[in-house]
Amino acid sequence: MSSTRSGQVYSESTSKAKVSYDIFTGDEISVTGFLSMGKNNVENSGTTKPAFLIRTLVKAYKTLAKEEAAMRTHAAREIALLRNPKTMAEALRTPQRVEWIDAINKEMSCLVDKVVYEVKKLPIGRKLILTKLVLKIKLASDGSIDKS
Repeated sequence: MSSTRSGQVYSESTSKAKVSYDIFTGDEISVTGFLSMGKNNVENSGTTKPAFLIRTLVKAYKTLAKEEAAMRTHAAREIALLRNPKTMAEALRTPQRVEWIDAINKEMSCLVDKVVYEVKKLPIGRKLILTKLVLKIKLASDGSIDKS
């Protein structure tokens, strides 16, 4: 048996279902289909890691879409907003395209200001080193988007 970080519920795993017990009443609780939080989902400071929050929200939206047919489009749209775009083209198709463009411009300006590279004509016979953008949504500990 193990407890959640809050110490509220003790859990044990069986081959098919997760069974938990309320430590106050001793009642058995079925937690099948719920996400479990482990020590790898908690920062050293005691806050929940953003990746766990995103997984929890995605699972909640998938459940909503499955149970409420009328909410499928809304749920799919919300899930897409929580996922990091893989390419620049994908980022520019999102409703946050202005924020992505601002973030990219800010990052590129920072690189130029720190003289990480110079913009020049490519000398003949030289190969270009490509730049790859890694687009990632950073979340604060409260789940809001961190724009720093």
